[in-house]
Amino acid sequence: ADRGILVEADDAALDSTVVANVLKAIVDKEKPDVVLMGKRSADSESNATGQMLAEYLGWPQGTDAMHMATTDGGKTFEIGREVDGGVLTIRVTAPTVITVADRIVRPDGVSNGVTPADHKYPESDSGRYASLKGIMAAKKKPVEVLPLAGLGVEAAPTTSHSNFSLPPARSGQTQFVPDVATLVQKLHTEAKVI
Repeated sequence: ADRGILVEADDAALDSTVVANVLKAIVDKEKPDVVLMGKRSADSESNATGQMLAEYLGWPQGTDAMHMATTDGGKTFEIGREVDGGVLTIRVTAPTVITVADRIVRPDGVSNGVTPADHKYPESDSGRYASLKGIMAAKKKPVEVLPLAGLGVEAAPTTSHSNFSLPPARSGQTQFVPDVATLVQKLHTEAKVI
């Protein structure tokens, strides 16, 4: 990215609907070919904003991408998403909205058409993150600050949180035993499972 856009808003005025409308206003102005975003937010984990944005724009979408590759000169995206029993591969054509899963940061997560297919990334399951050099370069990029009101989006959330409560306390307890013999004895006499 060559720059950033920061929309200033009161967090209490935001929900998935408002955020999707804000993003639509920015997409209408910026005219990107692809909107790439996380699949859910850290606050509510609603997993709705990307799908709502695609609907508002009338664009195809690929959700929960764990692998992504481009074809057709970057106009078609092949997206792999984990499903029960395997990986579902779909193709979407730009303009498109793509939401990505956490696994996308793994070395095999993105095929960009530049890195050779036989390139071996370091063996690690920890993922691929921005380098210090990349972070420092990003800090130098210009950031345009826009007020929410300037985008013509009404800050009227359609959802609210009415109650938060802790789950019921668990009735069981954890015991640490010194050796296997003690474990077997407790499973036999106390738990009566062997």
